Amino acid sequence: MDPVLTSQYPQPHSIISIIDGILSILFVVFGIYEGGKAFLRGYRKSSPKEKTPDPAIPPPAQDWELLCSRARQVVDGLISQLPLDLATEANQVPCLFRERAEEESPGYRTLGTYHNFIPGRKSDHNGPIFLYLKSIEENCIENNKDFEEEISRVYLHELGHHFGWDEVDLVRHGLPSGRPPGE
Repeated sequence: MDPVLTSQYPQPHSIISIIDGILSILFVVFGIYEGGKAFLRGYRKSSPKEKTPDPAIPPPAQDWELLCSRARQVVDGLISQLPLDLATEANQVPCLFRERAEEESPGYRTLGTYHNFIPGRKSDHNGPIFLYLKSIEENCIENNKDFEEEISRVYLHELGHHFGWDEVDLVRHGLPSGRPPGE
């Protein structure tokens, strides 16, 4: 499993996987830094009974069906714009939507995962890709990001992992990496 903002890589076996691990760690650190208040406050998971809304963060406004519809339009639109060989492969990888990841590390928010990621090698398992829409929506609200753009970024990032691409490979293939532009 390769989450966008949290990494649980196996023991590195090559220079490429070490570099991938370092880049992933740098992305996590930069993502937390960009979160500003979220970094200082941390993201605490709690049971619904204990959860109190933070008055500085407006509650998510979208209902589940609308979020799914918006995300599906973005994913389908992205696939239709990919080169034919990538689009054919992308159509074989299911993209599923969930509200949130089942497990997250304290202080981190997982936006998406690709199951069966193997650095440097195309997966034989065809994913699936999971996009965590409520987490993405909350991240967008907290960081003043566009929901559709964030869906695009997370989806393409996870699709790249299907091909075994790390952050450097994603950029080399013209896809967004987990790092912000200019990094």
